[in-house]
Amino acid sequence: MKHVIRLVLFATLLASMEARAETLPLPANLIGAASDAGETLLIEADAREAYFPLAINFVTQKNQAFCGVASSVMVLNAIGVPAPPVPEYDPYRTFTQDNLL
Repeated sequence: MKHVIRLVLFATLLASMEARAETLPLPANLIGAASDAGETLLIEADAREAYFPLAINFVTQKNQAFCGVASSVMVLNAIGVPAPPVPEYDPYRTFTQDNLL
């Protein structure tokens, strides 16, 4: 019974903790993208039309050498060129870092 109580207390403690990413503070000469000023800059930018198609196709690079590959995958999926079939996403077609090269 003691083990059950300890387990419940431990689970309660874990559930009550906030998960936060630790980030460095932004220097005073930079504007955060999530700030009101950052949102205003995005809304007023001439190139804002490219942001959303790229953002919804965002992928992280598979390894440290795949920066260009991941960027190419995002762009190809954003512009909507015909993509090869991908078995794990069947019946959908998409570019991935595995089928690009």
